[in-house]
Amino acid sequence: MLATLNMNELAYGFTGRNEHFGRVPNPHDRDRLSGGSSSASAAIVAAGTVPAALGTDTNGSVRVPAALCGVWALRPTSGSVDNEGIVPLAPTLDVPGPLARDIAWLRRCAHAMGVPDELRVTPERAVIRVVDGFPADGVAPPLRAAVQRVASFLGARGHVELPWAPVARAAAQVLTATEAGAGHHRILRDRADHLEPLTRARLLAGLATDRDARRRCLAVRDGLRGDVTTRLGGADILLLPTVPVTAPSATTDHIAVGSRQEPINSALGRCTMPFSYLGLPALQVPFAEPDHDGLPCGVQLVGRPGDDALLLQLGAILEADGIGRATLANGPAGTTR
Repeated sequence: MLATLNMNELAYGFTGRNEHFGRVPNPHDRDRLSGGSSSASAAIVAAGTVPAALGTDTNGSVRVPAALCGVWALRPTSGSVDNEGIVPLAPTLDVPGPLARDIAWLRRCAHAMGVPDELRVTPERAVIRVVDGFPADGVAPPLRAAVQRVASFLGARGHVELPWAPVARAAAQVLTATEAGAGHHRILRDRADHLEPLTRARLLAGLATDRDARRRCLAVRDGLRGDVTTRLGGADILLLPTVPVTAPSATTDHIAVGSRQEPINSALGRCTMPFSYLGLPALQVPFAEPDHDGLPCGVQLVGRPGDDALLLQLGAILEADGIGRATLANGPAGTTR
């Protein structure tokens, strides 16, 4: 272990902003967001300082910063990795995950953490489908192009819509709020003035939420988990962007998604939250070709529970053919190497 790293306070946010220690800048452009909540875990790998780092993923907090900073990341299947030593945000959603500069380092970290390495299906037999509609609607053109390129290379078999995804995203938001509020009630009681205003407001809102809301969210999740094959449209792997845009300006509070404006946290977590809610494993693939501003593009592969090894093998195939590759920066100016 080399260092502790800056991040969103209490791992509650997707921006990399922290009023106590300062914002985590994106190493490719210091005027853009690094993502969060595992902000500096992604930034320090993308800066070329370390080959790998650790983060936690509640609703996308490993994958989102990895996508905006252009590195690899894995959210393991929920429950497959020991959470000991983690201060939880939402215990029923949280899982630790590695971020790395290449797939070999990602695999080393995943295996050291105890991520399962059994293969239920081989990569050549895996059925891959591209997600249409929510949460993959209204994404920026570079992200659409990246998904199409990966889909073509992997031989994706058509498209699939996920009518359950909006419900899953909403339930994940409520579940996160209620568990975060309850888990940090002592901080709210004894040291509320030490918290950032936004964090404090979100925790208070969660604490004030109907106490039965958590039970209902878990019941909905149990129902959706009952038939994962149906939920994934018969696919082994779903393919979609990790985030709907490349790294936004550090000063923005809203993102233009298609014809509408979305709050920054809601927008950045839109493509990851439904799958975290079901406890599915997901691999963030840094697409080899940046957008016209030189910013990284992230593509997400989502698998069935326990199919972490399949995701890592597909990542290795993409890297070997030069389609998936981390974008590292020489320094703050963001010169790629």
